[in-house]
Amino acid sequence: MKFKKILSMVLSAVMLASYTTVLAEDTDTDAIIAKFSFSQNSYAEKTLDETYGGSAETGYTATNGMLKDNAVLYASIDGVNKQQMEWSNYEGNDGNDYVDSDETFIGASAVMAANADHTWNNPYFEIVSSTKGYTDITFSADIGGSKKGAKNFALSYSIDGIEYSPIENAIYSITANKTLENAFVNVPLPESANDADRIYIKIYATDTTAINGKDLSENPSGGENAINNITLKGKGKSEWMPTFECIKASSKDNLLSLTLKNVSGKTVSGKNILCFYNGAEIEKIVLSDITEIAENRLCTVECDITDIAFDTVKTFNLNNLSDIEPLGVVYTYTKDEIVPTPTPTPNPYSNEPAYQDIPTVTITGDITDISRENEKQVVLTYESSTETFTSYATIKWQGRSSVNQGYPKYNYNLKLYSDEAYSVKEKHQFKTWLPAYNYCLKANWIDSTHARNIVSARLGARIQKELMPTGVSGLIDGFPIHVTLNGEDQGIYTWNIPKKGWTFGFDSDNLDHIAFGAEQQTGACLFQTESTSDSDWEIIEPEDYPDQAREKFNRLITFVKDSTVEEFRANFDQYLDLDATLNYYVFAHIIGHTDGFAKNMIMVTYDGKVWHPSLYDMDSTYGLYWTGKKIISPEALLNPNNTDATMYNTSNLWAKLEQAFGNEIYARYVELRANELSDENIIAEFEYFMDGIGQELYDLDESVWEGVSSTHKYIPSRDFRLDQIKQYLIERQPYLEKWMQGLRTTTE
Repeated sequence: MKFKKILSMVLSAVMLASYTTVLAEDTDTDAIIAKFSFSQNSYAEKTLDETYGGSAETGYTATNGMLKDNAVLYASIDGVNKQQMEWSNYEGNDGNDYVDSDETFIGASAVMAANADHTWNNPYFEIVSSTKGYTDITFSADIGGSKKGAKNFALSYSIDGIEYSPIENAIYSITANKTLENAFVNVPLPESANDADRIYIKIYATDTTAINGKDLSENPSGGENAINNITLKGKGKSEWMPTFECIKASSKDNLLSLTLKNVSGKTVSGKNILCFYNGAEIEKIVLSDITEIAENRLCTVECDITDIAFDTVKTFNLNNLSDIEPLGVVYTYTKDEIVPTPTPTPNPYSNEPAYQDIPTVTITGDITDISRENEKQVVLTYESSTETFTSYATIKWQGRSSVNQGYPKYNYNLKLYSDEAYSVKEKHQFKTWLPAYNYCLKANWIDSTHARNIVSARLGARIQKELMPTGVSGLIDGFPIHVTLNGEDQGIYTWNIPKKGWTFGFDSDNLDHIAFGAEQQTGACLFQTESTSDSDWEIIEPEDYPDQAREKFNRLITFVKDSTVEEFRANFDQYLDLDATLNYYVFAHIIGHTDGFAKNMIMVTYDGKVWHPSLYDMDSTYGLYWTGKKIISPEALLNPNNTDATMYNTSNLWAKLEQAFGNEIYARYVELRANELSDENIIAEFEYFMDGIGQELYDLDESVWEGVSSTHKYIPSRDFRLDQIKQYLIERQPYLEKWMQGLRTTTE
């Protein structure tokens, strides 16, 4: 009875809330009346007018606050004419960024700048706002400027915009160049500012002293003053504002999922109540906790609906059950809206993100001293047409070539977290991949198509998938994204699956689930010597037991390097999976994977004994040289006299495979070329991927990287795209056919 009574009380409360969209609070509360918060990391690509809207004459509207639409900011250099505000670093000039009082990088700041038409003479900023419904008004603002800008400021106040009175003790002197300082903090305004239709606040220069100590008249048309974080606060009865918005309702496998977004501007907790209705009757009530959801973050409420007969469901968000306060508008969904009609299994390109939907990924944070070893903490926002999230993230460089060759565009290893302490992993699911928190951002510097690696992996997955005991392909996948790093456009990247155990379907508790990745073109990676460290074969999994894993891997290397051809064939299945090895060899030859017969090869085992070769890092393919600067001969790998892939010829693994299994290689080649790896299928896959990016984004990518480096003046392979890939396949075919036929020991 007690539980039913509580539910009855809850139900009564939420039924009442369902008819309530705007509520009045019973007591006075602190509220932000109006706030001007201008944010721009690094240099701006658009003017301040374009970014926030406004002009010199109309002023700039507040960005936040209960009465933000009734608050405007003006500026004047000469004390008479209104001045257009602008970004301090619109053109990306060195030295035009600002820091805060703690010397933390801010970036471009909103400024008024002197020029030939507007020279220094009684400069000021002015805020005009309503305070209707509010009392106990306070004012705050951060100000700063360049060395030639005004130094000494004070506040004055007016209720008619004509007669101004100074505000007692509200004075400030800027102390440093290009620093936004907390000049005015919660300065009380006169009682006449309470409940006013209009008030006027001026931040005005009290004299002609410049920040560098000179007189403004010495540089009348140079210098600037900056302003930000202008805030009017007060106490009053404010309109009810929702804490949570329900973004969507969906269902899969009889699990109802509601996605909620925190729109309150702070971290909040609460309760979610789902009321299921069958006609007019309540069928079931389900209560869930919402704990510690940060500002603008999403959370999911789930409920098993297997045994619930309903036609409608309503969702309520409350602060708690003892002191009920609505935290969101009531949302109603019919069963048809949340339970989709069964559809065929989607193809790999229909999941998040949608085809031709290029997500934007924005990364902000101090990455000074970042390296392959030195991980930095940043904040990342992912936004597509169907999915948006913001995560705390750690980031470091990934890969050796992009670092060692000094490319201007780096690969990054990324880990996502839900908390500011970077301790709670935050998993997201894309496409048909498993949910994960660890991803790679691939720059694809040498490959202007951004397609060779991913398209080749998708093709490889078609032939490799059934050969892994777990049914996974063991190959990466990815999709194109548009990246901005600390306000700077980075052009196209791809969001990729990393080299991790889950890529191969590993059980983390099984120490026989092992993967190594080749890092060199010499020695152990050619199966000529045993592996001694991560400098030759880098352990991927398990990270905690590298010595035991390397011992098992060296068993394979010893067999390959020491066995005769006859022993190699007779005992092969005790060390290597033949189908996987044949597939690797044939596929790598078809695509001309010159950088994959030693370095970049991954070796995987599920029992600690039998190993499966797995393809990786396939950007140097279809004739593209590893620098991206030239196209190599179509006979590479197929002519011993060709020097573009000399290391391949010295690998014990491939030399013995050719001698021991020549007939099997040729048979697999004929099979794959007639099916998954025909020229038509390969070209169709490239066309699909590249059409998904589109020429406009390709052009942008080129413009971003044009001339950024004296060593690497542009993306090296900008002229080697789809037409070159098609031509390469045509030109390579005669050499390929001759090579494969030459491996046969019998000609039935």
